[in-house]
Amino acid sequence: MMYANFVYRNGNYIVSSTGRNTLKKQCFRINEDFKPDFPDSIDLKISNRCSIGCPYCHEESIPNGKLADFNEIVKHLDSLPDKPIEVAIGGGDLVVDDESFLLLVELTKWLNSKNIRVSVTLNEKSFDSEIFTKLKELNLRGLGISLGPDITKDRLEYLDKITAYQYLSPTKVFHIILGLFPLDLLKDLLSHEICLWSNRIRLLFLGYKQFGRAKQDELPNTIPMFESLIKKSIIMQREVPVVYPSNYIFGFDNLALEQLNLEKAFIRQEFDSIFLGPEFSCSMYVDAVNGQYAESSTSSLDSRVSWDSIDILEYFKHDKTSKKD
Repeated sequence: MMYANFVYRNGNYIVSSTGRNTLKKQCFRINEDFKPDFPDSIDLKISNRCSIGCPYCHEESIPNGKLADFNEIVKHLDSLPDKPIEVAIGGGDLVVDDESFLLLVELTKWLNSKNIRVSVTLNEKSFDSEIFTKLKELNLRGLGISLGPDITKDRLEYLDKITAYQYLSPTKVFHIILGLFPLDLLKDLLSHEICLWSNRIRLLFLGYKQFGRAKQDELPNTIPMFESLIKKSIIMQREVPVVYPSNYIFGFDNLALEQLNLEKAFIRQEFDSIFLGPEFSCSMYVDAVNGQYAESSTSSLDSRVSWDSIDILEYFKHDKTSKKD
């Protein structure tokens, strides 16, 4: 799969990519806030079925969990524009059985027919070379591999090896949850002590979600150490790039930005150039299992809205308007 350049207009700004999945947003007027007509990205849950049983699962997935209905998804997402926005599909375990994988295949084909870029996220425990071969046939834009607290160096090197040739495959991103990923392994990873095959390693740092099974949890006390390691790596790559080659590409969800106090690690102009906006400014969450729209995956259950009560674009724009009143 080759990397495609694209550009499209959304409200008062332009979204563009020069390949390698690097997004840029620019308003038509200086110092304006983004005012989108539709979401640039959607987190889409299609399954509550999973047999892994992570104690921190924010979706509280279970082995006999419910799957979303393909026809219902098409019905409620059909009003999305035929533009290269991103829909990130998750669960649940999308490859736990044939029924789950068939839903993923059907949905990916339909989204691709609308020119929508599709990403999927899998737990590393569900991932191997056979699964990767199947996923490569789906014309995915991205593949997120979630790394759990018991991931080992050998396992990480194996996962990278089988997904290393990215010009033939979706772009791979390792997902690291703050406070859960082994701290010693993160140190080795950021100091290049681990033998990886990929020329570019994409790491997406995710905040620790006190939601679902983790709603009663305290924040892990190792998060300040994650903050120190990550900031040091960013600074060293910026200041001495020859010694610390920039073969890591970091990404952060908004919760990770907050928990890492990362905004302070950048000058304002630099931070503004890479920050894509607060939750629900240009993104949203769709729980297709329960048929609900929400601002994000951690929105309270009582704030979510039935997708039978309002069109997805009306929901997205309506709530923007109501916040200003």
